Amino acid sequence: MSAPFETLLRDIAQEELGETPGADFLAELQAVLEENHLDTESNVPAWLKQFFTALHHRQSLPLTPEPDEQTEAEVGEFFASLQALAPFDCLDDGEWMRVRLSQHSMLGFVSVERGAYLVTPLSQVPDDGKSDLSRAKLLDRPA
Repeated sequence: MSAPFETLLRDIAQEELGETPGADFLAELQAVLEENHLDTESNVPAWLKQFFTALHHRQSLPLTPEPDEQTEAEVGEFFASLQALAPFDCLDDGEWMRVRLSQHSMLGFVSVERGAYLVTPLSQVPDDGKSDLSRAKLLDRPA
């Protein structure tokens, strides 16, 4: 039986793929979670659960500070690893991360520099091919 966070990610992948993820994908996802200490539910930061839950349930989140949670999770490495899993359309720039879920019509950003994240509908991002990246860079500007 998988942990709730893994189940959430599997559900997102299933909707993005339009089919049940295959055994290879599930093994890769499990490996990413294990490598980044996110295979144990108590290690998954609450804000990270909220981020992916909002993406999955198509709920906007305004710019929200990440609480200072101490877990063994390696969240930065998790996003870097997530880039290899196509359904999440993740881009890790080091200073910020973007997750674009086209079937969910949602976009999420995490700003390392600001220690904050947001989730917004793709319809709120201008369709010029660059705005999602520009918006992430704006988050890195000092307030």
